[in-house]
Amino acid sequence: MSENPRFLQRSMSRKIGVVLGGVALALGIGVGAASGAAGQAGEVDDLRVENAQIAEELSTAQTAAVDAEEAAGDAEEAAGEAAEQTEELSARVAELEKKLDEQTDETAAKQKKIDEAAALVGERDARIQELEAEVAAASTVAPPTYEEPQTYEEPQSPAAYYDNCTAARDAGAAPVRVGDPGYGPHLDRDGDGIGCE
Repeated sequence: MSENPRFLQRSMSRKIGVVLGGVALALGIGVGAASGAAGQAGEVDDLRVENAQIAEELSTAQTAAVDAEEAAGDAEEAAGEAAEQTEELSARVAELEKKLDEQTDETAAKQKKIDEAAALVGERDARIQELEAEVAAASTVAPPTYEEPQTYEEPQSPAAYYDNCTAARDAGAAPVRVGDPGYGPHLDRDGDGIGCE
């Protein structure tokens, strides 16, 4: 399990403070002893200056440790936000991949229908060509010839003639058929070839 960067920086800052404090104390004791033992004012001044420099360096080091701790906290927060964004983006990518798969399936189904329709059109075109060939072959055959229908010609009746059916009956000729002596259309009103029925 990895340690928290912020905790490590705080711990290091404390250790530096303790060490530098100890050094300052030792220097202070040394300065006091040197001052009392030797009585040399110049060395005491030098040690005071050096002690002040060490105290300043200690303060600078502590400030840097605090800044580093804040920077580590900011970095940790940024890392957390980046992790959340990464998770959101991963979910979005998964959703888009699912939609892409669905669209790919729909496209494949549509393409299948298009292929089936194209096959039907091909069959229809082939059938049309067959029918056109049959029509072309049929058009080369000579058209059938029809005989002119025979027209009915009224036969010439012999010398007998009846003005009406009463006269035909009186003469004993009724009913009068086509071809019989005295037949005429004026006696056959329904045109069935038999007059004076």
